[in-house]
Amino acid sequence: MNVNKKFYGEHLSHMETVKSKAVSMANLMSIFSGIKSAAHIVSRIKTPESMAKKIQNDNLPVNHHSALAVESDAIGVRIIVESVSDVYAIYENLKRIKSVDNETSCRILHVKDYIKHPKESGYRSLHVIMGFTSGDPDFPEMKVEFQLRTSIMDCWASLEHLAQYKQVIELTPDVLDMLDTYRHAADMEMAQIKEA
Repeated sequence: MNVNKKFYGEHLSHMETVKSKAVSMANLMSIFSGIKSAAHIVSRIKTPESMAKKIQNDNLPVNHHSALAVESDAIGVRIIVESVSDVYAIYENLKRIKSVDNETSCRILHVKDYIKHPKESGYRSLHVIMGFTSGDPDFPEMKVEFQLRTSIMDCWASLEHLAQYKQVIELTPDVLDMLDTYRHAADMEMAQIKEA
């Protein structure tokens, strides 16, 4: 049995449908936002192992209810663009969307702007949590976390995630130097926006 199916149960098919609609919406938002180059869009349903760690850190019962009713990132869509202005152009369009199709409404539930207010670690991204009607009787609205960031921010975040959270790579001086280089590049992106 699929590990996602085992953890999320009968809700997984609804999650897959919501994820597909969120990706379609992200594609349309990137096309109609007037950004210079095509956005790279990646989506996922959080693995049970990763979700269990997050739920435990939040001192919640480890089950699909905590994942879908309390946590906001069981379904994730990352939109990677070339510039910070592209991030905010897409965000402006996301704010206007009220439905994906005749069956699926959506709304913004919460926004965390780690671009204007980076985490202490240097992490930058704009997180937009949206609720989508799902057709699931137990979870009629499912949350999708959209992460909007530039390619430089994405490189930095991916490398940091592998080093800090997944502990796949050792934090050698070279890796720390690479993280610092990406962090500096992201800082330079922000400085250029402030000067414009």
